[in-house]
Amino acid sequence: MNENSRIIVGIDGSESSRSALRWALAEALLRGVPLEVLHAWHTPMLFVPDAYDPALVEMGRMDEAALRFIDRELDAVGADGDCPVLIEPAQVRHFPAHALVEASHRAELVVLGRRGVGGFPHELMTPKVVQVAHHAKCAVAVIPDLWDGDGQGVVVGVDGSEHADRALQWAADEAKRRGATVTAVMAWGLLDQRHLDPHEKYDPNYNASTARAVLDQVVATRLGDDAKIDREVVNDLPARALLEASDASELLVVGARGFGGFKDLLLGSVSHRCLARSSCPTVVVR
Repeated sequence: MNENSRIIVGIDGSESSRSALRWALAEALLRGVPLEVLHAWHTPMLFVPDAYDPALVEMGRMDEAALRFIDRELDAVGADGDCPVLIEPAQVRHFPAHALVEASHRAELVVLGRRGVGGFPHELMTPKVVQVAHHAKCAVAVIPDLWDGDGQGVVVGVDGSEHADRALQWAADEAKRRGATVTAVMAWGLLDQRHLDPHEKYDPNYNASTARAVLDQVVATRLGDDAKIDREVVNDLPARALLEASDASELLVVGARGFGGFKDLLLGSVSHRCLARSSCPTVVVR
C-alpha cells in the first residue's frame, strides 16, 4: 500500500456531509484503505457548530473540540468501534476548501457533500465544492444530498481526451470492485464531432455509426479489445446525455475536462454541470 492509498472525506456537520461520510466509509471498505475524516475550522468563526463542546470552546481548545466533533459525526452515521474501516480523524485550522486541496496530495480520492455549511440557498453546490473540484490533485467524489444508494451500474463519459481516457479506466476499475456493469457514453453532434485525431477536419457525413466506431476504438485502446462494457452514442449535448444516462445509476464518472472549452481550464463545463446536477454520486478524474 503506497502513501496515497487513502480516502479523505470532508465533514462540516450538515446532512450533506453525512451523506458523503456514509459513502466514503463504504468506498474505503471496498478498496481496503484507511479513511481520513477531515474537519477544518478557522478563527474567527462566524458561528460555532452546535456539536462543538461549549466548555472546550470557552477555554479556547478548538482543536480538541474539533476532534470531538468528528467523533460525534462518526457516531451519527453508525461508525462505531466495530467499524471494519481504519478511521483516522483529522482536524485542521484552515479554510475547508484549502484544507481539502492540500490533503488531496496524500490521497487517491477526496469525498465531500454537494452542499453543506456555506454558500447561498439557491446554489446547486457550495463554493468549496467548486474550489476542490477545480484544484484537487486526485480524483474528487461529490455526493448528492441525502443520497440513499438506490442505483445500479457505473456510467462514464468518453470523448477521446486524456482526462476522459483516465476516467474510463477509473470507472472500469471501480465497477470491478462493485461487481457492477459499466456504460461508456459518447455524446456527439454535427458541430461537436468525436474523432480519434482531434485535429481531423469537419465531416458533413458524420453520424451515429461514425461516433460508435470512435467509441469502440477508445475502449479497445484503453481497456483492450475484449473489454466487456456497454456502449452508448447519443446525439445530444454531453452534459445532458450523461445526466440522463446516469439517472438510475450508482455512480457517474467524468474526466476533469475534455476537448471543449479553453485549454487552461482546470474543470470543464460538462464536468461542472454533472457535479451540480447529477442524481447519483459523481467522480471527477484527472
